[in-house]
Amino acid sequence: KAAAAAAARSHEQQQQQQLAQQQQHLLRQRQPHSSSASSLAAAAASPSSADPSSSTGAVPQWIENVFQFWRDVRSMGVDFYRTLSVIALYGLGHINESLLEARAIEVGFGKAESTLVVALLCFSVFLCAYPLGRLDDKHGHAITFALGMASLMAGDLVLLLSGQWPWAVFVACGFWGVHWAVVQGPMLSAVVGMAPPHLKGTAFGIFYSMMALVAMAANTMFGSIWHAHSATAAFALSALIIAGTMLLTPLLLPESAKRGRHTAVAAAGKGGSSGGASSGGLKPAAA
Repeated sequence: KAAAAAAARSHEQQQQQQLAQQQQHLLRQRQPHSSSASSLAAAAASPSSADPSSSTGAVPQWIENVFQFWRDVRSMGVDFYRTLSVIALYGLGHINESLLEARAIEVGFGKAESTLVVALLCFSVFLCAYPLGRLDDKHGHAITFALGMASLMAGDLVLLLSGQWPWAVFVACGFWGVHWAVVQGPMLSAVVGMAPPHLKGTAFGIFYSMMALVAMAANTMFGSIWHAHSATAAFALSALIIAGTMLLTPLLLPESAKRGRHTAVAAAGKGGSSGGASSGGLKPAAA
């Protein structure tokens, strides 16, 4: 009996040792996985690893956007900004239509009749927009810009020299309609034509931002002169600014803006035909 009991105890001790060895083996297998999981959890909880901009040497996104905007502005080219300078001077001489309504009331029309100023202005734009667009395509921006400036200056001179004649306001509206047809058509065409193909929207943004600043400056200037001196002083200054812009336009406007679309197409056609003749009579394939 004593031998049997001793054999049973030794067998039980062997089983306990085997069980302890198996548990240690399982712990050694699980230890690498738990350490890697804890390191991943610590990395996810770390704010510096979650935000790449906070790491050393990284540039924040808003700074990168500012640099990209500046690169786009610079890539517009010199011709674009030369054309924009002519448009800015042109806009600086423009008197807001609300002052035309004020002038109509000043010379004797009522508030109801003064609203006809805007209606006549829109009708004049309606009549002139298409012919001026065709003229711009054929002869380039220089001709249409000069026509618009001359019309604006003519309207200013009518208001300046007519005194208190009431119908002078509506005559001036006819001239200003030609001016507005140039602003709404050929000027936008010049902006699109000078901008790089992938930056047309950016070009419009620059154009309208510039026009807003110029309009704010011009309206403040003409309104202050109107109240401090008289309406005729404001119209005289407008005519003077436009006359100076007309003199500067041939110097500021680039050659690419002076040529019409039909002229450019004809020149390209001549260049293509001469190139084809010199290369053994080869002609470009039809599209």
